[in-house]
Amino acid sequence: MDQNRRERREVSLKRRAQMALFNYSSAVSCYRTQDITKYRPQLFGQAARLFQLARECIPPDPVDDHFIIWEGSFSITDKYRDETSAKIVIFERNVGHWQGQDPGWDDGVYVWVRANDRSGREFEKAARQSDFKHGWVLDRFMPNRAVSVAPNPLEHFYYFRIDSGEDLTQIAQLLTFCSAL
Repeated sequence: MDQNRRERREVSLKRRAQMALFNYSSAVSCYRTQDITKYRPQLFGQAARLFQLARECIPPDPVDDHFIIWEGSFSITDKYRDETSAKIVIFERNVGHWQGQDPGWDDGVYVWVRANDRSGREFEKAARQSDFKHGWVLDRFMPNRAVSVAPNPLEHFYYFRIDSGEDLTQIAQLLTFCSAL
């Protein structure tokens, strides 16, 4: 009986290791950004500072730049440059809009980290390691929630809001980590 219990526990642990960090079924909210220059200068400035700080954390490589401004947000691609692994998204109620359920966000700058597809699986694999140096972010993600961004609602992201006056260094390092997924 003890052997049977151990085997069931091992199977349970393996299944849990394959599950999403937060149990969400799909992204219910899809945010449609606008031209990035339409957002308030203060929010744009905060997002741009974080983007530049993250970009400076890795050696420049003009051939393989993982940091791009794309359709109203700052995007970080994975190491293969075929998937967005993270985003810096400015939310301002009267500029962008939600398709689907409005999560009731406050205006501000949000960091999104890929929750599905290859880079999402790589992020979750790293996050399950005991020495994961970005473990602080797991407490900041909105639990059981994921969002997507128009025009591709199949890209799901965990997210958190950047607090006003927050030190951006740690967040920039997280974004740099995402560029290597």
